[in-house]
Amino acid sequence: MKLYQVGAIVAAVMLSASMVASAQSSAQSTTVEGQIQGISVSCSGKVPDTCAGRVDIAAGLGYGVTSVFIPEGVPIKYGSRQVPITFLETGDRVRIDYTTTNSTAANVNPVLNSAAAATLLTAAGGTNILPGGDHESNL
Repeated sequence: MKLYQVGAIVAAVMLSASMVASAQSSAQSTTVEGQIQGISVSCSGKVPDTCAGRVDIAAGLGYGVTSVFIPEGVPIKYGSRQVPITFLETGDRVRIDYTTTNSTAANVNPVLNSAAAATLLTAAGGTNILPGGDHESNL
């Protein structure tokens, strides 16, 4: 193999590796605390733990609304208990640790906030009923 052929192969491999690296995503961890303005839940089974959803959180005046996807199985703490996403309601005050992923790959949403953990700080109006029928004031 001639020297210029080796150089062309090395250049092609380097270009390919560069393209793969730019298509991969970079992630940044963040925490948001605020009031749930909207929530949508989708379940893949009959058990609440099979549900995932998206919450829109208002962190305060001037901060806008942050949308966070809560994947199936992400723990949501409430007092000393863990509750499913179906327990959350509009108006609840929450803290969510999430990762923001920025992707430059084709066919991928450029920004996705995905929760790693969540805490229900205050339930709105005391209407939430815990699994098993316990009312939140019994915690």
